[in-house]
Amino acid sequence: MSTCTECFQALGCFDYNAANKISNKIIKINNIGTILATITRCEQSYTSFEYLKTSKFFRRDDYLNTEFINSINNLIKSTPPIPHNEDHIDPGYLMKLCKDLKNFIRIRQEQISIYRTISTHFSNLNSDHIIDQIEACKEKAENLKLIGNLGPLGIGVERELTILGYLFKAQKEIIAYDFKNSTIFLYNAKSNLSSWKEICSQQVYPEEKPEQHQPNIISIIQDNKNNKRLSPFTTSTPGQFYDNKIGRYYYYIRIDDHVWLIIILPPEKHSIPNNAIESIMSLSKRLSGFEILNNLQKFGE
Repeated sequence: MSTCTECFQALGCFDYNAANKISNKIIKINNIGTILATITRCEQSYTSFEYLKTSKFFRRDDYLNTEFINSINNLIKSTPPIPHNEDHIDPGYLMKLCKDLKNFIRIRQEQISIYRTISTHFSNLNSDHIIDQIEACKEKAENLKLIGNLGPLGIGVERELTILGYLFKAQKEIIAYDFKNSTIFLYNAKSNLSSWKEICSQQVYPEEKPEQHQPNIISIIQDNKNNKRLSPFTTSTPGQFYDNKIGRYYYYIRIDDHVWLIIILPPEKHSIPNNAIESIMSLSKRLSGFEILNNLQKFGE
């Protein structure tokens, strides 16, 4: 079914509006549309890190995990949907599609586990353990041939794991003061990110290309380019900006002269909890090499 391929293309390029429209169109034909609609909802939740949020900020419940598990169970328990005779859909194709989606969901579950580990043990993270998890998950995804079976959606899974692996390898080398290898790993991460972006750029967005945050991000950087106080070395809280039109908070801090960390969050009923601020500051300190430079300074004294 070409419409399924179009749905995977849209999901792989984060075009959830198009994916929803396609899945709703398929629902009118057979039950596979319901499964695609569930996958689309899960992908939206996955890319927004919903599964890490608490009722305040990081909710470590099993909402997304349960959603995926339910999808797996439905795929396993149910036989492929029987289409209307006039559709002439090959039952063998539907069986393979169910298998491919089940494999995809299992990989997403492992990715969720990785991100939960990172979130839970951020301050004392074992880089070797995380790298091993990432490499094992990536190898499994490659063996399942997600790229060949799910197109851009499968490509996104493997690129995400590859980039994440390079970033943690770079961090490990930086801690060991091996700046040559860390630079190589960072370059590889950037190269994979650029090629992934190129793949996503091939998607035609009929309604709204996901660029609505760019003006605010540019303004934040330009307005604060000379603000030396917005650094992990000089402040304990990030800057904050709220856009009424978009309905999002922007928390930002300068990592160095050329790099900014900007976190975009939906509005909370009350003010943002302290643990969110702590997480942002902890991340900024790691990215800026705060602890390493502080240790070097103490060593020099």
